[in-house]
Amino acid sequence: YSSAFMLWQYYGDFWFYLGEIVEPIASKSLKEAFGDVTMCKGTQTGNALMWLRPNMFYNPQVRVYYATMTAYIYDANGKPVNQVVGESQVVGDLDVRPTEAITKTYHLAMDNLVTKLKADKAVTTAFSSDIAAGETYAACSSIPNLPNNLPAYTPIKNIFFDGVHYN
Repeated sequence: YSSAFMLWQYYGDFWFYLGEIVEPIASKSLKEAFGDVTMCKGTQTGNALMWLRPNMFYNPQVRVYYATMTAYIYDANGKPVNQVVGESQVVGDLDVRPTEAITKTYHLAMDNLVTKLKADKAVTTAFSSDIAAGETYAACSSIPNLPNNLPAYTPIKNIFFDGVHYN
């Protein structure tokens, strides 16, 4: 959350903090889509736990920001439900209002993620169902220790980087 993240171009870099940009976007989007959603802290529990993993890449050759928002969703017991990825691309220069372009790119990635979350029946069931009698809730602090045996996602396709085309 508080680690600096660097985007690079030929004659300069731009450093920013992911948490400061992503948290307000994620909170607003998830609250609008699913209602009672809060950022996890310590021993809080809920019907479902979601671990968001944002990522950003800037391609200076084509002046495009690429963002992914990967959500690892767990039920209230901490059992994996699914992994869903929202992606976006925004054209912009790194040396002209980069914070606005980064914010817009993450906002579009979050919108894409929310659309996919709403379409996933397993995720919507986990969000709306209560825990069974006799079972215990998983605490927010346990998310990094929960299993990552979730379905793999497909990364952004057809990226050009350093003159080489990657599929």
